[in-house]
Parts: sequence; structure tokens; C-alpha cells
Amino acid sequence: MVKNKNKVSTMKKQAFDGIKKLMCMFTLVFFVISLTAASVSAGSNDTYKAEKTKLDTEKAKLEKEKIVILKEKAQYEKEKQKLETQKKKLSTKNKTDKEYQNWLKNYNNFLAKYNKCLSKYKTWETKHNNCLKNYQVLEQKYKK
Repeated sequence: MVKNKNKVSTMKKQAFDGIKKLMCMFTLVFFVISLTAASVSAGSNDTYKAEKTKLDTEKAKLEKEKIVILKEKAQYEKEKQKLETQKKKLSTKNKTDKEYQNWLKNYNNFLAKYNKCLSKYKTWETKHNNCLKNYQVLEQKYKK
């Protein structure tokens, strides 16, 4: 009978030791998870700063491009008005007249440049809108 009591007592002690080991492991796992979560959240702040810096740089570059493109566009608008005025004066002339033909050639060359400028502006506008959209996404993603 004493043997059975010692055996039961030993089994209870082994079960208790197993539970104790299991609890230690769970404690260790939760500790590691909490450290990992803290470092990940700190890393995401670094990611936010890096992405924001990148977007700030892109935005500044786009603003500089905007100034150049708008100046160029304004210049072409003035030239377009000038050519339209010449067109009104030449409208009374014969279409085969040399002066009209020269004007037409200049006007077609101008239109090619003007359309290229408009295309450049549209491309810039698309990039700028994407940059602003990325800003919004970034702010929503890292909003605290």
C-alpha cells in the first residue's frame, strides 16, 4: 500500500512539474511575442518616415517641374494667340498664297510643339495626382 501511495505521489509531482514547465514555456513565448510586437511597431514608424521622406522628395520635384511646364505652356498659349491673330488677317487671302502657306507651315510646327507640351503637362498632372493619393494612403495606413 505504501508503494502505491508513493507511486501516486510521484505521479502527482511529475504532473505538477509538467504543468510548471508548460507554464514557463507559455510565459517565455508571450514574452518573446511582446518584444517582437514592440520592435515591429517601432519598425513601422521608421518605414513611415522613410516613405514620407520619399513622397516629400517626389512632391518637391513635381512642384519644380510644374513651374517649368506652366511657364512653357503659358509661352505656347501666347504664341497660339499670335498665330490665331495672323490667321484672321490671312483668312482673306488665297489659300495658295505664299504668305499663307508659310503661316500654315509655322502653325503646324507650333501645334506639334504645343501638343507635346500638353502631353507633358498631362503626364505631370497624373504623377502629381498619384503622389497626392499615395500621401493619403500613407496617412491612413499609419494613422494612430
